[in-house]
Amino acid sequence: MEVSAPSRAVRFALVKVVAPMSIDERLDLEFAYTSYGDSCRDLFSPSYRCRRPFGHDGEHAAGFGTHRVLWLHHPDHGPDAPPMT
Repeated sequence: MEVSAPSRAVRFALVKVVAPMSIDERLDLEFAYTSYGDSCRDLFSPSYRCRRPFGHDGEHAAGFGTHRVLWLHHPDHGPDAPPMT
């Protein structure tokens, strides 16, 4: 029995079934693949520094799950907060 490749319509339908990623899933991936040295590090609080890649667009973000925080850049903060001691 010979099996043929799916038609273009079937391939398109299969691609459309995949659900888009949520913002939390996207941020988790950004955090996973961005080292601390390559992260933005904008300061939210002593416990939270932006973990998105340096030069990112949009809001700053840190934390995971229920501890996730998102914030806009404060004009009095420099582009990179000093390292935590």
